[in-house]
Amino acid sequence: AYRSLGRYQEALGAFRRAGDVSAEDPNLWIGLGKVYGDLFQYSEAREAFRHALTVDSEDVRAHRGIGHSYLLEFDHPRALEAFAKALELEPDDRRTLYCVASIEYHSGRTRVALDLLGQALSDGAEEIDIPLLAALAHARLGEFGEAMKHVDRAAELVPEIEMASDPY
Repeated sequence: AYRSLGRYQEALGAFRRAGDVSAEDPNLWIGLGKVYGDLFQYSEAREAFRHALTVDSEDVRAHRGIGHSYLLEFDHPRALEAFAKALELEPDDRRTLYCVASIEYHSGRTRVALDLLGQALSDGAEEIDIPLLAALAHARLGEFGEAMKHVDRAAELVPEIEMASDPY
């Protein structure tokens, strides 16, 4: 609850106290890692995610968390390594697919990114960032009709956002 309210120091304290009681709960370490990430303390975040992996070596969230912390530091090789471990465990994890697609897109490998985004979207993903990145990738390739399909999908996901009409 503290994290949701943006009260990160209190969240850290609560997670530390919980660790004294139940250090074998991977959710505790995942939560702690997320708070450290919110505070831009990426090495501490990775340490917490790695601790979660000592409790459960197959926790996709922990592998993804490690990858995400490296992604935010622009260390793409290490991020991809962690994301690969997450995808070994859960090949259709759309959040991980999105993160890898983002790296591929920003590295100029647009078709690879689109393949990954297609996989992430195949189960009807409800996150707005996935179709928006797909729209950008199609637009980069000059495929504006395809891009607009993804923009329309994003608009369906967040109906309270009104799409601007063409002013011309």
